[in-house]
Amino acid sequence: MGERTMLVNAREVVREEGGEKLILLVFEDITDKKMIERSLEKSEFKFKLLTETVPHLIWINNATGNAEYFNSKWVEYTGEPVEKSLGEGWVNFIHPEDKERVLNLWSKSVKTGNLFSVEFRIKNGDGNYNWFLTKALPLMGSNGEIIKWFGSNTNIQIQKEAEKALIKTSEQFRQFTELLPQKVTNADPSGKVNYYNKSWQDYLGLTEEELLREGYMKYIHPADLQQTKERWKISAETGVELDNELRLLSKNGDYQWHMNRAIPIRNERGEIKQWIGSTTNIEKFKEEEKRKGSFLQLVSHELKTPITSIKGYVQLLLNMLQKENRDLEALPIQPSLLRIDEQIVRLTRLIAEILDLSRIEENRLDLKKEKFNFNTFIHDTIEDIKRTDIQHTISIHQELNCDIIADKDRLGQVVINLVTNAIKYSPGNKTVEVRIFEKEGNRAAVSISDNGIGIAMKDQREIFRRFHRVEGKSEDTYAGLGIGLFLARDIIERHDGDLMVESELGTGSVFTFALPYENKNN
Repeated sequence: MGERTMLVNAREVVREEGGEKLILLVFEDITDKKMIERSLEKSEFKFKLLTETVPHLIWINNATGNAEYFNSKWVEYTGEPVEKSLGEGWVNFIHPEDKERVLNLWSKSVKTGNLFSVEFRIKNGDGNYNWFLTKALPLMGSNGEIIKWFGSNTNIQIQKEAEKALIKTSEQFRQFTELLPQKVTNADPSGKVNYYNKSWQDYLGLTEEELLREGYMKYIHPADLQQTKERWKISAETGVELDNELRLLSKNGDYQWHMNRAIPIRNERGEIKQWIGSTTNIEKFKEEEKRKGSFLQLVSHELKTPITSIKGYVQLLLNMLQKENRDLEALPIQPSLLRIDEQIVRLTRLIAEILDLSRIEENRLDLKKEKFNFNTFIHDTIEDIKRTDIQHTISIHQELNCDIIADKDRLGQVVINLVTNAIKYSPGNKTVEVRIFEKEGNRAAVSISDNGIGIAMKDQREIFRRFHRVEGKSEDTYAGLGIGLFLARDIIERHDGDLMVESELGTGSVFTFALPYENKNN
């Protein structure tokens, strides 16, 4: 049955007969609850890791609406310690004129679990207010209860300022919108467009006259057309702001994602005089969303594989040990435990890479430099690798013996990554060559050569980019997060060195890094 987690409650009771005092113990099995809590903690860790890479203000609130987490962008914007925003502290940053409206809408969403979407002003570190578009969705439990709220604040101050400027006069409107990169439209109260700015004309490759005659609906992706028409009809009939995403066909023949917004301009009687629309290209943002989504999926897959293996071997050992009348000497306990250890090492490396990536994003990857012999360091690192991989032959050729000043642990990460990559991408070859030599400019260099699958020229330009992975027949062919080489280059560059690759598809690869050295040894 395995280990269980119990909550123990104890209280003193007195027997009616004799007055004897007893201790009553009540055991409650909370194993499942603890497992759910740990799973949620892991999910939140991944979410928080990704929130540090986006330009938005990201936050997490509990089920009752109180703040539990803000990303670093929120702290940078408000100029205040995160503690001042936790709980109900975030309310103090809302503009006084917006506070009641925002809190009423937020209260309704917390009670109903409906999407929270509202625009309001938030105070920055200089005491000024910027407009933000705030959206939040709840994480629901299996019984339909709200567990957490995940939200984002997107700065729309520029859009708000543009909308305000457009109201002044028709001429000022045209002069201003011709300079904007956003696609801007002006429509009558019924929704008929009577103006397209230059960005529309440049994107579609049409004149304003052609656009006024044909409209832009025919250039919307067929899958988005019906929804756009329905939403625009509702907005025109009710006066509700339009806010939707759609794909537009460019003059180059490709569809690109856009954020389409339209607001009604009303007179003093509240009647709609006109509609102002802005359509902003968000293709790069969509690609980023997709990339981060793929990264999450990849992280989940990579972490799950070693954990599953560990669990399987542990279960095997437990089953064997539970059987009676078995000779423990004959059980494969040692190789099983060794296999478990290998999987733990792999899992630890994956987690370390994710943490290092986070530190690089925050510019917190510190180096602890010391002086040591470069050659001894390379030999020791290769010996460590050989202990975990006895199937490959790793030879070392020395043409230079020198001392360097560097962070030994971080440099070890680089060597291990390059050598294990050489092994991984050489499935049909068992030999890896390491060469220590001198490069121009008094630099000590190390090259790692293999005779593996090689790298195509297009991948050589991208291979040091975050999350880039060499594709195989399936995701499992060459497992990894696509972080290792990105981290390796960053570490080498922080040592005032450089990392490069030479490769030809089908013949192997040579990775070389070079660092300044302190002095030569005989």
